[in-house]
Amino acid sequence: TSKPTVVVHQNTESMNAKEFQERYGNDIESAFRNLTDVEGVKGFYNNGHVRFEVEFDWGVDSDAVKTEVKNVMTSFESAFPRHWPRSFVRFDGEFNSRFFVSIKSEELSPAVLSERVKTAIKPRLESLDGMAQVWIVDFDYKYVNIELLPDRLTQFGILPSTVKSILREREFKKSLGVMSIEDAGTYQVVANIRPESVESFREIIVDQSPGRVVRISDVAKVELKDVVPDQMFKVSGVRSLLIGGYAEPDANIKYVAEEFFKIVNEQTKLMADDIEVKLLMSPAPFINEDVLQVEW
Repeated sequence: TSKPTVVVHQNTESMNAKEFQERYGNDIESAFRNLTDVEGVKGFYNNGHVRFEVEFDWGVDSDAVKTEVKNVMTSFESAFPRHWPRSFVRFDGEFNSRFFVSIKSEELSPAVLSERVKTAIKPRLESLDGMAQVWIVDFDYKYVNIELLPDRLTQFGILPSTVKSILREREFKKSLGVMSIEDAGTYQVVANIRPESVESFREIIVDQSPGRVVRISDVAKVELKDVVPDQMFKVSGVRSLLIGGYAEPDANIKYVAEEFFKIVNEQTKLMADDIEVKLLMSPAPFINEDVLQVEW
């Protein structure tokens, strides 16, 4: 039998695995290791999603250690981009409370389908009694790509770190997506940016002195690009949107699973005639079988 293990899931939206690990992950793992009675910590980093497993010694109070792990994550969440969903913390073995459905449509474009799911379905699922968390694996997302030009930086006497610091101080404008800075390698920075367009983004001032104003466009190429996320599902060759969710540990899992699928089915029928919903994972059928066996 495995030792008591608390599992943490964090949706990191468009941030890639390497950046999350360097900016947050290593420190989070260290904080977990400093908790009392911790036997081991593992981090699993993927683009868009991170999972931590915190193993405790035998005899610990399950509610207490789960709260301690939650408190660690809460202390780091204040530094995360504000649009990220909160982390989900569970005990290993509670994984049978998750649900996944895929949605595809040839009539609706990926962007339109994605937006309608976010506005019409996600809020209803989140308000479902017993639902802990809901997320959507999106279609293509856009990001602002900034290719720093070494010669121009040298000409103006500006360091790459200076540009990065200025960009991170800007307030996030989600419609522009995330930002990638290319400088001796490519990495992503989820920056806080206010500009309403890429053109206004190029006008951000990175250095200013009497008689001289240096903007991002003076030291870098700025473009809006599209990226297909790593987690993309296909049904019969058509890219499909994925909706996932977790039930609360003490929830009626059968009820939550059935209502989850019911809401998705009802709402998608209002979107387009050709929408196809496929149940990928749900504990409800297995619970039904167990009930029948008990009744028999």
